[in-house]
Amino acid sequence: MEEQKLKPKQRRTKKKIYEDLKEMGFPGSYRTVCYFIKNWKEGKIAEDEIISKNYERLEHPPGEAQIDFGKTEALKDGKYIDPYCLIMTLSYSNAAFCVALPGKNQECFLYGLKTLFHQWGGVPRKLRIDNLTAAVVQ
Repeated sequence: MEEQKLKPKQRRTKKKIYEDLKEMGFPGSYRTVCYFIKNWKEGKIAEDEIISKNYERLEHPPGEAQIDFGKTEALKDGKYIDPYCLIMTLSYSNAAFCVALPGKNQECFLYGLKTLFHQWGGVPRKLRIDNLTAAVVQ
């Protein structure tokens, strides 16, 4: 359902969805995935049949945050642009802070961190940075 909210070029193919499912231990075949997607698009499968009622809540201690770059679409001077956004999510409260930046380099990263900490009014005890090349030299 989330895939359908994306622009067509940003959506995963059926093959990619199948490969991702296999990595998570899905025992079915590629054909099963194709049939499911086809039936769902045709409205033969309701959304409440897809959503699992079982879940496990993740626990995060206060004072931890996650940082990552994202891209968004904005209108500037009558033209659509795709600026980068540095996003900080506080894991405990799930509060998020965001700053738009012109690039994805170390200078923008450090400026963005300073801005995010100022927005929040503090600095988290722990900061998770997931494979962000602008944050490290090597």
